Amino acid sequence: MRKSVALKTLLRSPIKTLLSFLLIAAASFALFSRVTDYMVTTRETKNARGLYHAVASLDNEVPDLPVIPEPIYSPDKTDEVVYGYFYITEDKPWLTEEGLKEFTSLPGVTLADTRYMTAGLVEDFKRIVGDGEYGGRVIFEATYEGYEDGASVPEDHICLKFDDVKVIASERSSEMEKSFMTQPVPLGDTSYAPSPYTREFYDRLEEGCRCLVMVDNTGFTYKGERYIYFRPHEIGEGALCVIDGQPDNYLETKQFARQRGWVDVINHNNTVYDVVYISDMRAIPRFNGQSLIISKGRLLTAEDTDGCVVSADFLEKFGLSVGERIRIRLGDQLCHGDAKAERETKENLAVVFDEKMIPEYVEMRALTIVGAYAAGKGNSVYGPSPNTIYVPSTLLPVEIPDDYKAKPGELSVFCRGRR
Repeated sequence: MRKSVALKTLLRSPIKTLLSFLLIAAASFALFSRVTDYMVTTRETKNARGLYHAVASLDNEVPDLPVIPEPIYSPDKTDEVVYGYFYITEDKPWLTEEGLKEFTSLPGVTLADTRYMTAGLVEDFKRIVGDGEYGGRVIFEATYEGYEDGASVPEDHICLKFDDVKVIASERSSEMEKSFMTQPVPLGDTSYAPSPYTREFYDRLEEGCRCLVMVDNTGFTYKGERYIYFRPHEIGEGALCVIDGQPDNYLETKQFARQRGWVDVINHNNTVYDVVYISDMRAIPRFNGQSLIISKGRLLTAEDTDGCVVSADFLEKFGLSVGERIRIRLGDQLCHGDAKAERETKENLAVVFDEKMIPEYVEMRALTIVGAYAAGKGNSVYGPSPNTIYVPSTLLPVEIPDDYKAKPGELSVFCRGRR
């Protein structure tokens, strides 16, 4: 009796009945979906735990403090000279053996890697000029045409004039005009840029004499004016030499040994590549942080013995592809930062050439390109240049000295979660 009454009620109100069923179905579906989503999310989270990893590099440097000197103005205030900026440096706390062991034994560390670097020559390929690199130092022969000073030139400075320029060696293939005038050059023992050359020295130079000179060609031109600097306060004696009466091979003589060394350094720096030895590229934080990415191919791993990773710029510049082989001659000196034969001096806060840093090239290796890197997310200001080539650590041609000190950032660890 009650069942038939309930059935009659439902049949008399079909719309209400349909709506009730739809509401019940919707509520059931929503509940089922939430439960399903929770179960799937829980399952995938558990499965993904083993895929997440952490990478860290050890950095215990004390930051340098930049100092910008006041500009030196000409008497009529129409020109100025700013001698760049320099850093007040402090002694850095180097990594101790105990500190390295403590860092690499942290819980969860599955890979620890110290990276080393040497110079490398890659067949006939010259070093790539990267973004932000302009001009460079140039050694040339030229005819001295006197100097200019006056109201438009800062006090204790002159501008040298040269003609009939013949380039001997040039960083980054910097182009030079046949005739030019330098930016203001400091004279004598000025406190901000002490020079070995006084005004009397330049007065004694005969106009029309032939000279050997090294300048810094910035590559910039403003309102038709070339920004070429002669910097004897950084280079020292020999930055300008009279070569009248010298034999054709004067650069091979003992008298010009220092200048010959500069030529050798420039030629070396134009061709050298920064070869980084690493056992597993997963330990490089910039790749895991995506400031550098593998744009083609893959990273080097511990299983690689004759592979290498180059820059995407390198592939494009020389028309190469992943899978092709290149031949690299490896240098026999460890270096930091890059493989150029130059160093920073604390005396005059300048970067100077050092021919002693040109290595002997002891081994030739034929390596297969397994991957190429490129800029990724963010600003990789301190990332490798286009001239960095990663190779297996087993290829390092140098014995690591017992007293070798790894620079901060050259040691990193890799932590992978457990499945």
